[in-house]
Amino acid sequence: MTFAGLLPYAALGAEGLADVSAELQQAVMSTRLRRDLKEAAVDLDDVRVAAIAFAAALTCRMVTYYTPPLIGWFALRWRQCRKFV
Repeated sequence: MTFAGLLPYAALGAEGLADVSAELQQAVMSTRLRRDLKEAAVDLDDVRVAAIAFAAALTCRMVTYYTPPLIGWFALRWRQCRKFV
C-alpha cells in the first residue's frame, strides 16, 4: 500500500483511528510496521494503543522521508535565484 492510500486514515488522527475496526486497521498497517511495533512491545490488540502507535510511526515517516526533500527544494531554489548553482 502506498502512502497516498493511508492519507484518509492519517487525517482521522488518534481519536478517529481508534474508532476504526480492528480488522480494517490491521489491513491498513503494513506487515513491516506491525512487526516493528510488536518488537517494540506495543500491544496491537488494544485499538487505542495501536492507533497512537500508528500515528507516531506515520509522523516519523513523514518527518524523516518527506521533509528533507522539501527543505532541499527550497534551498536549491534560493541558490538558483542567487546564481550559486
